[in-house]
Amino acid sequence: ILSVRAYSGGPNPMRIKAYRVLRPWKSDEVSWSRATLQTWWATAGCDEPTKDRARWHGAATTVSAINTWVDFDITNMVLRWAANPTSNQGVLLVAEPGESARYRFYSSESQHTGWRPKLTIRYTMP
Repeated sequence: ILSVRAYSGGPNPMRIKAYRVLRPWKSDEVSWSRATLQTWWATAGCDEPTKDRARWHGAATTVSAINTWVDFDITNMVLRWAANPTSNQGVLLVAEPGESARYRFYSSESQHTGWRPKLTIRYTMP
């Protein structure tokens, strides 16, 4: 389960979809236009299906309040990464078109360490 915490937004609910990122990127270089300093996204915002991100979302949920955790069941993405670790380029969260709300989420760089995104994996030993 991928969990992110909303810290501002509203007032309406917003549907968000989680997509696998397909293109390698660097956290200290990524921007709206570029995956790295040398590589542009095919479409700004990592939004080109089959080049920047997967065509189909792997999970979706609705956020309707701030100061709460929002969970995405990305089990199938994690299974794919476990089978092929180099395919793990991360997850892109995208609001459905036409949404009339805007929410912001704590990032992995947040000073509030307890509110950073987290990935919870539950498994059983064979």
